Amino acid sequence: MTAHDAPAAKSTPAVSSIFMCLYEATEPMTKQEVAKSCGLSLPTVYQAFSALEEQGLIACGQDRSSTGGRRAQTFGVSRGAVATIGISLTGRSVRCVACDLYGERIEGLYFKQPLAAARTRETLAASIQEMTGAMDAELKQRGIRDVGVGIAVPSAVDPSTGRLLNTSVLRLGDAQLRAGDLTERLPHPAGVFNDANCGAFSQVFPTTHGESLAYLSLERGVGGAVIIDGKPFAGPRGTSGEFGHICIEPGGKKCACGRDGCLEAYCSSNVLSEELGITLEEFFAKAGRGESEAVAALEGYIGHLARGVIAIHTALGVDVALGGEMAAYLEPYFPQVEKAVAALDPFPTGEGCVGRAKHPFHGVPIGAAQLMAQRFIEGV
Repeated sequence: MTAHDAPAAKSTPAVSSIFMCLYEATEPMTKQEVAKSCGLSLPTVYQAFSALEEQGLIACGQDRSSTGGRRAQTFGVSRGAVATIGISLTGRSVRCVACDLYGERIEGLYFKQPLAAARTRETLAASIQEMTGAMDAELKQRGIRDVGVGIAVPSAVDPSTGRLLNTSVLRLGDAQLRAGDLTERLPHPAGVFNDANCGAFSQVFPTTHGESLAYLSLERGVGGAVIIDGKPFAGPRGTSGEFGHICIEPGGKKCACGRDGCLEAYCSSNVLSEELGITLEEFFAKAGRGESEAVAALEGYIGHLARGVIAIHTALGVDVALGGEMAAYLEPYFPQVEKAVAALDPFPTGEGCVGRAKHPFHGVPIGAAQLMAQRFIEGV
């Protein structure tokens, strides 16, 4: 078993059942309530509680009021004892956040550093190790234990081999890269996931039951992911949701994949920055001032984006959430995006089918951390 798919250490069925009961509860519970809910005897519950307390996974809540005798002590899952780390690799940088077991980002903990232009498997692994070490040190100062590291990569990951199927964004050329190459130096359980799948997962965690949606990631590369009944759907080769390569303009602009007219060729952040020789901040400042060239470029961008959204929505029948760097910049223009999408919808309901991501900028590393949180929770 490789590092990227190693599960958390297994516990007893009673401990697992009780932990999940407390995790999903809407308010702290007494031991008696837990015993009744899980169908377990009180001695078994007391023994399981001791095991969970030793790991720092549960904490006391407020005493329950009583009509007589001792007040009943309540318990819930501790939010401040353990955390998971989320790391996002892009073509230019590496970003890192930490989240609690409910997927909430721990405030004040965020690192970002550029990646060297010349890079190899070894330098990428070293950057991940350095970032993890820095975050571990910060967590330790706060008395928080790191129980997993999720790494988001701009590539599909073959579920059977762990091989990254496309390393062009990481600028590794034709170099073979496997998930284990990125995690072998880490002292914690680690997982390597597609970045768009991470962004999509951040839309639904921790209430992942039954939700289905499509996530469209708008960065330097355009990608996506599909969530079915609360779980990422990667497909047999891990390539589901590669929305950036939907053809929206037959015979149109050349895409990095070598084909013509792909959504990525029209909705990458490059279209509004590097291709115009300015930064995104400068472009949107020009658009905000109403400069005609910028306004026309933005209208063209939104029009092509609407075509992509409608293609996804029509094929899958689910709402589409926009995330990534461009989604954050497009926030003031979201009504314009909604209007453009609605005008193309062949089956309008009046409710709209495009929405904002919950975490438009940090959604990818947050989702990577949340995927490891889920793995840890399932292994308790």
